[in-house]
Amino acid sequence: MAMYTDTLLDVPLVPLPSPLHIMKLNSSQCNIENSPTHQHSPLLTVMQYFSVKVTPQCPDKCSCHFYHFAAGINTSPTYTVIVNCSSQNLTSFPSLPQQTTVLDLSHNLLSQDSYNMLDVVSQNYLEITSLILSYNNIKSLGTKLLKMNLHRSFQADHNSLSDIPYDFSLLLQKYDNNLISLGSNPWHCTCNSEITHSSLQEKLQDLMFVICAAGSAPDSIVGRKLMDIDSSVLCPRSEVAEEKERVLQAVCGVLALLIVITLTKLLYDYWNYRKRGKLPWIVYRMP
Repeated sequence: MAMYTDTLLDVPLVPLPSPLHIMKLNSSQCNIENSPTHQHSPLLTVMQYFSVKVTPQCPDKCSCHFYHFAAGINTSPTYTVIVNCSSQNLTSFPSLPQQTTVLDLSHNLLSQDSYNMLDVVSQNYLEITSLILSYNNIKSLGTKLLKMNLHRSFQADHNSLSDIPYDFSLLLQKYDNNLISLGSNPWHCTCNSEITHSSLQEKLQDLMFVICAAGSAPDSIVGRKLMDIDSSVLCPRSEVAEEKERVLQAVCGVLALLIVITLTKLLYDYWNYRKRGKLPWIVYRMP
């Protein structure tokens, strides 16, 4: 007679969650860790959007987190993403998840060729409001960053920048509270350089580290801190300009004197008419 035996596996039984537990899970809130306002959002919704919208597009070697997440009633959640790719030996600009607003690419191996190959549209850089490029080897910024809205911060210290485009300088200056770092670059300081304009210098968080490098004019300022250089040294007056200014000053002095004489004569004629009833002599010469 064949004998059959049942073998019981020692597998722990996991009870199904009760409806009460499901309700608690649905109502659970999570803290958006990197949010500047310490937001709290529905846990399940955050997990769903992170797994579908962020994780698949997060670059290799980088970490991606929500920077902002707001879930409304009967409306789709809105969110932004922070991407940290610092110190990963990157040699090219990575493509980003949609809605990325904060990007840290500091301490990498990004070169001018890397920057030239960047496509800010197809690689989802248009929404970036804070960009950190510190400690790379970028030599020129060009105009492609004009498409970004860098109202939070822009840091490009410790690169190989020698100048900054006029339009991009204006973009950085128009925001009141953005943080800008451009120190420790080989800047060409001249009278017409953007880096020497006082309006941009007032925005720099690291002005004390902005040093005038070879190629600056005059040669006497090479190696000096920009903040220690007087504007008259950067933009000295020419003899022709000084001569024109002296001529203009003389013309202005003559005109001022003529105005004083004319006003004095009018006041005298008015006083003479009120006291003696005499009109100015020129009235009697009129036809």
